[in-house]
Amino acid sequence: MFDRGAVLSQLPQEAAITSTVATKHYGVSARAPYDPIVDAGQPTTLNKYTGKTRVEKMTWYINRGEDMHRDQKIMFPFKRSLAHDYPPTKLVFEDELLECSLDQAVKWPKKGVTSVNCTLTADLRGVDKKHFHSKISTVDGTPYWDVHYDLVVSMKTAIMKFSLEVEGEEMGSIEARYE
Repeated sequence: MFDRGAVLSQLPQEAAITSTVATKHYGVSARAPYDPIVDAGQPTTLNKYTGKTRVEKMTWYINRGEDMHRDQKIMFPFKRSLAHDYPPTKLVFEDELLECSLDQAVKWPKKGVTSVNCTLTADLRGVDKKHFHSKISTVDGTPYWDVHYDLVVSMKTAIMKFSLEVEGEEMGSIEARYE
């Protein structure tokens, strides 16, 4: 026979929530190499430094139905190209965290299907230029910079944060909405 008081005293006094199930997809849109089979019919752009055809594609951090665990950090690498003689204001980056409520996440951003959850502004003017990669355009031979960075979605307690990091250092963040 158990002593009920002894058993109850060993139980935690409050429940701890360790994850939440995502009711939407959360991700970003970025230019990716164009695949004429997969991307047929999608609008394209020409990269002025490489001459390669690009298409806007989604990178999903969290998919609908996934467990969004506390203390989770999801990061994807990105790069942005800048003219070699860029003005300092070009180092203030804006990136949007998009969301989609469909059961299946879309491959390309689409008005009315993907919507902006939040807009992140990150100031990279204080970043040491050693983190920038000097390149030469294959189109016209002009020099330019590739700026490499990570876009991060992290979960803490009941907060989802969207941030930009360079070499692990956070350059800007914003609290995202999630349901």
